[in-house]
Amino acid sequence: KYNNWAGTAFVWTRSGTTWSQQQQITGSDTAAYDNFGAGVDITADGNMVIVGAGYHDSPTNNEGAAYIFTRSGTTWSQQAKLQASDKQNGDTFAGRVAIDEDGTRAVMGALGVDTGGNSSAGAAYIFKRSGTSWSQEAKIQPTDVNATDFAGADVDITDDGGTVIISSPWAEDKTTTNVNYVGYLYVFTRSGTTWTQAARLGPQSASANDYF
Repeated sequence: KYNNWAGTAFVWTRSGTTWSQQQQITGSDTAAYDNFGAGVDITADGNMVIVGAGYHDSPTNNEGAAYIFTRSGTTWSQQAKLQASDKQNGDTFAGRVAIDEDGTRAVMGALGVDTGGNSSAGAAYIFKRSGTSWSQEAKIQPTDVNATDFAGADVDITDDGGTVIISSPWAEDKTTTNVNYVGYLYVFTRSGTTWTQAARLGPQSASANDYF
């Protein structure tokens, strides 16, 4: 609960079977209640870390932000702060984060995003790196997203940065009515810089309150 839930992250390194703390990292503008560190991921070579702060206020309440850190020797420094291009109050962008193998693309969940009058439908955002600069490549949402689905509650990306999966644990059954909180996973694939929903995954026998 660093600084009233501002949050922090710790990098540890291994030598044989012994682990030691290398550095404690915090965002350049991390403040109380940001929840910095609620989502983290690291590249395969251990040279880049992404940290989410879903309750970061910028400029109002809980828009959220993600922070990229890079390593030089044993020192970690902030490379970028990432936020959604259409950030809104309560989006909680980057509550969960993931980065691909070489740190070219990253995905951030934003389960609080409102869409077309649908409160907390949720979404995920994909950012791409060019050199040391990061830019938003896509905003993705399930094609059948509804209010309070909370899509983006969790996210992951493949090593090659070509496939993303996002969870929507509060989604109602998409084949039957009035069966709440069944939950689904959505798979998106990339062609160039275009992302398209490839699959919706759910349990064979869905029940209310499964939160799949």
